[in-house]
Amino acid sequence: SSARLGDRDVATVAYYSATAADYLRAHPRSATWGNHTLPGRMPERALFPGVMMLLLAAVGLIPRLGVTRVAYAGALLVAFEMSRGFNSVFYPYLYDWLPFIRGLRVPARASILVGLTLSLLAGFGVRRLLAGRSALLQRGALAVLVIAIAVDLRPLLRLEPVWLDPPPIYGAVAGSTDVVLAEFPFGGNPTRFTPNVPYMYFSLWHWAPIVN
Repeated sequence: SSARLGDRDVATVAYYSATAADYLRAHPRSATWGNHTLPGRMPERALFPGVMMLLLAAVGLIPRLGVTRVAYAGALLVAFEMSRGFNSVFYPYLYDWLPFIRGLRVPARASILVGLTLSLLAGFGVRRLLAGRSALLQRGALAVLVIAIAVDLRPLLRLEPVWLDPPPIYGAVAGSTDVVLAEFPFGGNPTRFTPNVPYMYFSLWHWAPIVN
């Protein structure tokens, strides 16, 4: 990333560095929590993983812990600190020392690794809750947990109308191999969907390189 794009400037990386409070801010596409967590969400920093994930991971971290769970807990802390970028203890040093780190624009995307380790710990939590129960009780409890997780993580996905055919202006560049297409005006209505998506959709007909 750094070799192709150069170093990301400190101000941009700091803007996309998560805070601990961002993990209490749900994404607007969360049907269950989108309007019921901390206000003030920032782009790419609405990181709330859901109540069930946190509860089950907490159960998984109740002592006694084995080596595996300790390792996952350590990975969780490292990923959390990575996502905090310039708000963390060690990320500024990584930015200074490692060229590929300076090529990363959004440290908050390390929240993906936070979610991964939380899901692993949640698995341990489920195993702990089911251990020693009868087979019937295990199946019932597992069904309840699956339903609770589904409700907790239910997305709000609004369908958008799309064009069946592209505007005819694209016919002028269709099949051309020596064209780079810049779409004007830039922008759009970001409250509906990503402004670049229609232009990317139209490219399925002309396949010319387009400016991001």
